[in-house]
Amino acid sequence: PGRLWSAVNPQSENLLYYLGKEAGKLSATLQGFEHPLAHRDFAWDVGQAQWTYEHIELFTGDKLEIVEYFQSLFKEIQEPYTALRKSVVHSDANDNNVIVSNDLIHPQVEAIIDYGDAIYTQTINDLAIAIAYAVMNKPDALEAALPIIKAYHQEFPLLPEELELLYTLVAMRLVISVTKSAINRQQEPDNAYLLISEKPAWEVLKKWRKISKNLAHYSFRSACGFTPHPKENEFKTWAATQNITIQSLFPKLPLEEVIKVDMSIESPWMGHESEYLNNQLTEYKLQELKSGNENVLVAGGYLETRPFYITNAYKKESNNGPIYRAVHLGLDMWIDAETQIHAPIDGEVFSIYHNDADKDYGPTLILKHQTKEGLVFFSLYGHLSLASLSLLKKGQNIKKGSPIAWVGNHKENGNWAAHLHFQLMLDMLDNQHDFPGVSTPNELDVWKSICPNPNLLWKEKNLE
Repeated sequence: PGRLWSAVNPQSENLLYYLGKEAGKLSATLQGFEHPLAHRDFAWDVGQAQWTYEHIELFTGDKLEIVEYFQSLFKEIQEPYTALRKSVVHSDANDNNVIVSNDLIHPQVEAIIDYGDAIYTQTINDLAIAIAYAVMNKPDALEAALPIIKAYHQEFPLLPEELELLYTLVAMRLVISVTKSAINRQQEPDNAYLLISEKPAWEVLKKWRKISKNLAHYSFRSACGFTPHPKENEFKTWAATQNITIQSLFPKLPLEEVIKVDMSIESPWMGHESEYLNNQLTEYKLQELKSGNENVLVAGGYLETRPFYITNAYKKESNNGPIYRAVHLGLDMWIDAETQIHAPIDGEVFSIYHNDADKDYGPTLILKHQTKEGLVFFSLYGHLSLASLSLLKKGQNIKKGSPIAWVGNHKENGNWAAHLHFQLMLDMLDNQHDFPGVSTPNELDVWKSICPNPNLLWKEKNLE
């Protein structure tokens, strides 16, 4: 007894959690079950999705690019994918095979029905299929996937190597679906129902394509309680061995002291909106903090929730309404315009680019670094002067201590009071010239793992 998932509205985060819980119980229950008919050729099996390669000519334009992209990812993972654990799985937890209780206030998933598609395949495919259908019609498909994964993992613990491939497997189930629809449409061109049924699959594929594969991977790990970025602890261990000072960024300044400024949303120092959005007033207040001592550096801001990011420029549409990317992921050093910046460690120019939108980074430099142990990470220098754009070139090797840029004024640095935004990243997440400098509160565990505390680098520890 109950209602079909397709008839339930709204499909809350809590309901998505119960879907994951029921799917995980089902995977756990089916462990060890065997049947000869579970071993067969089956077009809907994600593990047999290679057949879709032969129908790529059915797609054009953006749809062709999306299908080719996910098929190429699927080809790349074949070796680790074939090594994943296997079992008989349900294989079809779509919106008409999930039964939800009749409770309208606190609905729960009661059962997953219809075992006609059950097959012996990679166990993780069952979770991928449940996600593919459950995130349909959600503004944020990745956000919708996370409670499903969290609950599934609680009932049937997932392995890190399965989570690494899950993003691609979700997409391939959808690729199978749209390929099937395209074939059927050729055979029945007047069947309007076929167009209706494939539309939500395409909508999810388009959204999924815009999500960084690695960001999805780290988010899946976080949902299961693993360290989001697998190299986070390795970076922290390396950083603890370094002997770098903030002074190395500004060697020409006789810095004697670094003091922290609180620009969080609850800070009385910030004042009214009319004050903290006034660049000249902010610079004056920062000078006052130095108390006439020009050898003091005012800095801070890592993981601060700041009021000046609560604008449309930083708004994101979540599945529960609008939220703001207001938690700062870098370290701000409030220093005079035209101050020269030097490289604190060896690196290579990954990009030098002018992000010229209002309240963006302005001229931005990103350096790529590699430790002796082979760990790769990146450092970002934002709000630079326009003259900085011609100082370096992409691919150029940079030695520690080399001049790399100058601090910009508010007319050229994205319209901010003069300062340097310094940020560390363990992964560029497919970004080429830019990188998010702020996170939403609900995604913070993932983003602070990708962007570790810059203060880990410095000998001065009073900014932590």
